[in-house]
Amino acid sequence: ITLMSINPTTGLPVVDVLGNPVLTPYVTGITGAEGLAFDPLTNDFFISTFGSGDQLVQITGFPTGGPILGPCARGNVGLSVGPPIDVLTVNGSTGGIGRRVDVPIGGAISVQVSPSSLSTVPSLFAIYGYIGQPGSAELTPVGSLGDFCFPPNDFIPEYPGTFVLTSSYFPGHPSALVPSTAAPWSTTDADGLPHRYLVTFQGVIDDPSASTGYAVTNAIIVAIL
Repeated sequence: ITLMSINPTTGLPVVDVLGNPVLTPYVTGITGAEGLAFDPLTNDFFISTFGSGDQLVQITGFPTGGPILGPCARGNVGLSVGPPIDVLTVNGSTGGIGRRVDVPIGGAISVQVSPSSLSTVPSLFAIYGYIGQPGSAELTPVGSLGDFCFPPNDFIPEYPGTFVLTSSYFPGHPSALVPSTAAPWSTTDADGLPHRYLVTFQGVIDDPSASTGYAVTNAIIVAIL
């Protein structure tokens, strides 16, 4: 296994006099057929060999980071009068620029919904989930509401991997995982999850500044590591 050298100033590969990339041995002594896997949650690489020298090598230390949700993650709450307003948090965080909140295995997960700062009364809302990280194929425009990062289950219930976390629009919602009242609202799973997992949340909420009276919330991807 070799690494390509990168010029820290230009960000381009370092090449020799013949224009070939300069490669540095990184993992040596591997024999037999090789397999390679990548863990997108931790940025670890796994190299396995088969045959007389069976072994599994884990390469760690590659930083995680960079935005992992696109512009759809901003939502459009309050957009008619200014920048989008964040109303959805997980463990008190919107996930920063990457819209990602990391939670350890077994760690508590708390989902909070706050009314828009433009609202003077409690706000009804619904929060939807998507198992995994939504990509461009999941981007879903919903009429005058705007763009969701993934198909919201109440609108497109047959889309694989989607679910309803909660909805105060429909008390007793048959598909909701937990009940809710109007925002401000929160729910906590104190035991968390016993294994690694990736889930994305986004919803819809009352917005008095929107022409429809509703808006798409910000999105957050939760990584159980």
